[in-house]
Amino acid sequence: MQALFKTIALCSGIIFLQNSFANIGVTSFPMSSFEQTNPVLAGMIRAQEMNQYMLPSKIMIFGGNNHNVYLGCFNCSNIAPDSIFNQVSPYGSSISQQSIYNTIGPYGSEVSDLSACSELAQHPPIIVDNRGNFYGSLTLNNILPTAIKSPQIIEWLERNVCT
Repeated sequence: MQALFKTIALCSGIIFLQNSFANIGVTSFPMSSFEQTNPVLAGMIRAQEMNQYMLPSKIMIFGGNNHNVYLGCFNCSNIAPDSIFNQVSPYGSSISQQSIYNTIGPYGSEVSDLSACSELAQHPPIIVDNRGNFYGSLTLNNILPTAIKSPQIIEWLERNVCT
């Protein structure tokens, strides 16, 4: 399943995972006569069959030494109460202790070992989905083996989070 998700990319504050169905051998879908005569219904059935390969409904950030502190939803709407993009939520606020945006807090400081913004952090926040898939560590520490290496994520951290 992890082969499906190749990259995490930032686009207007919403994170999209880029699927690669080629990695699981799905390269084309030949149309049957049923699909040709009932394209809408066939599309709905096919989507239901493919549900196991769809994007997870929620991508989350966890911090702390054991990654047991919820730090918010990474791909939720910016008005969701647990979105990191909701500035009035505890997870998107620059003054909350549970926010990566708090530059003096444990998860947004340049010096904390638990911070996404520390270039030396050994225990930065991690990104997982609601199915338990691990995407990597959210950190500016590019030496950390589990660090997300996506240029879009690094740029977002540098320009929007760790400022």
